[in-house]
Amino acid sequence: MSGRASKYVRESRALSVSLVLVLPLLLTYEVGILLFRSPVENLAGLFVKRVIAVFGDQVLLVLTGLVAAAFVVALLAKQRRPEREFRLYGVMLLESVCWAVLLGPVVAAIGSRVLSLGAVGDLDQPALRVILLMGAGAWEELVFRFGMLGGFLWLTTGPMRGNRALMTLAGVVLSSLVFAIFHHIGELGEPLTAEAVLFRTLAGVALCTLYLSRGLGIAVYTHAFYNVGLFLAGKLGDG
Repeated sequence: MSGRASKYVRESRALSVSLVLVLPLLLTYEVGILLFRSPVENLAGLFVKRVIAVFGDQVLLVLTGLVAAAFVVALLAKQRRPEREFRLYGVMLLESVCWAVLLGPVVAAIGSRVLSLGAVGDLDQPALRVILLMGAGAWEELVFRFGMLGGFLWLTTGPMRGNRALMTLAGVVLSSLVFAIFHHIGELGEPLTAEAVLFRTLAGVALCTLYLSRGLGIAVYTHAFYNVGLFLAGKLGDG
């Protein structure tokens, strides 16, 4: 790997870079569902909000402030050479599109519904559907890959000092299974079948691999672009 390519791989995996890239997507999703008065939300995001709500509005305000502060710090840290950073983000988005396109044939081979958002109710507004699908990419990667897989690895290879390879495998399997089952929870969840769980588990493994090898930002946008691409392909097919 050339020096320039190696530098790109290293920089694009940095959490600060991912924060700058992902948080605007989250903001777009949250503002979008408010403006459209969406009757549904992504379950992963809704779960996080309800957990935070248990601790009261003040905790939510503090966490929101911390996230905003982290975004500002990350943004300032990465803007010493704005033109170079914008190129980095642009290449990351392009890479994510490529991964999403590559996932298409793989997913088609094992089931066309893998990685889709799932049931979202009777939504007549294509723009809202796109917002929900993009939000799914952000929230589900934050919860299942960054939070669950990342947290599991931090505990088992840090404080608990487990075998890293074995713990990584366990974390990938665990987070992928939970990711799969999560799509069948609640009124809008899909019917629970062994086939559907298997398909989504395999999708989770693919996204875990991408997260571990390429970082949070690439995983989020690959998931989001795949979701939107699947929706747009369906719309074209209906036409």
